[in-house]
Amino acid sequence: MSLLIDARSGELSESLASLSIGPSTSLQLFLRSDLGSTAKRIRKGRYFYSIHLRLDEQLTLGIVLLFSKDSYIEQLNLKFFNQFATEWSRKEEDEARTKHDRWLTDQFGLPPYHFHWGTVSSVIDAHGYSAVVKVIYRKFTREEYYAKERSAVSMLIGARVRSVNLTGEQVEFSLSEEMLLIGNILPDLNASGEMLNENNIGYKLHLDSIVGRTITGADFTDAEDLLSLRFGDDLMMRFRLGSYEGNGERAVLRGPDNFTYMF
Repeated sequence: MSLLIDARSGELSESLASLSIGPSTSLQLFLRSDLGSTAKRIRKGRYFYSIHLRLDEQLTLGIVLLFSKDSYIEQLNLKFFNQFATEWSRKEEDEARTKHDRWLTDQFGLPPYHFHWGTVSSVIDAHGYSAVVKVIYRKFTREEYYAKERSAVSMLIGARVRSVNLTGEQVEFSLSEEMLLIGNILPDLNASGEMLNENNIGYKLHLDSIVGRTITGADFTDAEDLLSLRFGDDLMMRFRLGSYEGNGERAVLRGPDNFTYMF
């Protein structure tokens, strides 16, 4: 079975329909994905969603996702189904738990399984006597949240722009140190005092000119919802994130060791 839980990040290690599922997956991003489009909301009042993925000719993975009030995944319930199982029985559930136990033991050794991002356990759910793997992500404190924000901003300083890819209303900056900055809102540019946005002639030319340059300064202000990047004294880029009206993430920084921060 190729599907694993990444011990470093808590994500399901195999990309599922181009979406990584883990503690940094937001409800908005999930619902906009191909995977989320197949999900069924299974409980009113709380954000429970259910999906089923066929892994091979005999095995299906069922996932129940619980999103918290701040829109990030709080818990996953995973269950492997035999394609040819016809009806529920305690024997089938006991056998399923044995498979779940073995799946976790092969990855992490003997339980308990405690990680910096949360816990994993193989249990029999009391509701309906159902075997599941529970992945519970811990909630980060406000101090931890701001620490990660500061870390994300500091990572940008000194990074060199390798490429710029502009597609519709999305822009991707491939950076040195295995980083990728994705903006779902196009930034304004201040090029030697000339203010430019996507509606101005020469905007894309200035955006392309960033390739090869190094980010010399970076700031993010919560009050203004503004991410600013400086390239020396002659060029500044500003993402006015507060003006974004879409459903997905406004800007995402991905880095080495599964680092992800959503501005």
